[in-house]
Amino acid sequence: MVKTLVTEIDIDAPRPRVWQILVDLPAYAEWNPFIVDAAGRARQGDRLTLRMRNAGGRVMTLRPTVAEAREGELLRWLGRLWIPGLLDVEHTRSC
Repeated sequence: MVKTLVTEIDIDAPRPRVWQILVDLPAYAEWNPFIVDAAGRARQGDRLTLRMRNAGGRVMTLRPTVAEAREGELLRWLGRLWIPGLLDVEHTRSC
């Protein structure tokens, strides 16, 4: 079973500014209520360290891999929980 959740928002800012915010991982906690800490580089193949708070308040650390990073356009990472393919999560953010 595949589930997809899509959200979209228009940001009144130039693409380079949006990109700058997307790749500033240490600042994620300032604007993202679910990611309380983030580290790494937004470069294809790099691993990120994300501490995420779920709806119940529990914090867990995830180590997704950056699947794609096109400057000024797209940041996509893939995270896996436990068994690959069972609980894979793909996050895509575009400018």
